[in-house]
Amino acid sequence: MLVIIHLMGCKQNHQQQITKSVIQKELLPFILQSSTLPQYWQLNHKLSDEFNSTAIDTAKWNVQGINNYSNNWKGNAPSQFKHSNIYLDSGILVIQSAWDPNYKFSEAKYNGIAYENVTTGKILSKHDITHGFIEIKAKIPPSKISNIFGVKGQFNEFQIFEQYESNFSSPQQSLTLNSIQLTQQPIFNKVNIFNLPLEVALSNDFHIYGCEWNAHEVKLYFDGKLIYKTQKDQLLWSKLNNTLKLYASSETNHKKGLPNETDLPSYYEIDYIRVWNPTSFASK
Repeated sequence: MLVIIHLMGCKQNHQQQITKSVIQKELLPFILQSSTLPQYWQLNHKLSDEFNSTAIDTAKWNVQGINNYSNNWKGNAPSQFKHSNIYLDSGILVIQSAWDPNYKFSEAKYNGIAYENVTTGKILSKHDITHGFIEIKAKIPPSKISNIFGVKGQFNEFQIFEQYESNFSSPQQSLTLNSIQLTQQPIFNKVNIFNLPLEVALSNDFHIYGCEWNAHEVKLYFDGKLIYKTQKDQLLWSKLNNTLKLYASSETNHKKGLPNETDLPSYYEIDYIRVWNPTSFASK
């Protein structure tokens, strides 16, 4: 009897070790999951989200349009953020853009442009990050809407991607990232735009986008492959250590062309967002 109990206990402990190992491996950055090298990343549970609940986790995210808007910004006019355009569907976060002319739009203007016809959505993290590794698994729609994922601080913004498809029959095969130096008047913001060629059409499936950065450099990954590396000060990050918030949004873009009723709705889908902080050992 004692032998049987001992064997059962060993089996249970072994199963627990296997489960823990699998979970730990799954929650490494995608580029490291097959690596046997020591890893120095710690998952940030306050910023990471698998979107497997029945409702948006409001302890992690500000959904724009519920009660207020961050910095009183309602969206890139003519589109306006609408909270009901963001929802969960079978473990996927969906940001919908809709032709919605009967919505009660703000009477304010943004850069002299009125809000009208199109509603979109945005989530903004409630917690900050300074250095680390961000990963998102997302499917970007073929849409005349800019679908964005990035980080934003007081002085700077880095859009890890901003994808817009003007020609639905030719899906976009390049990754656009924007580096922005913020001013009190958005019309005077400075923007650096980088277009990185890819070998696949982004809107055909889910892809994994990763961004790793420290006080000096930034690395960008696509489906586990390093596709871009540069010094951080080349990206208009004048404050190398300023705290940043994550966000995902859909917006209209006057410079690229506005959608009409037949172009919408479109659906920007996010399977997960994961964030890792460097451990104290790695950051020394």
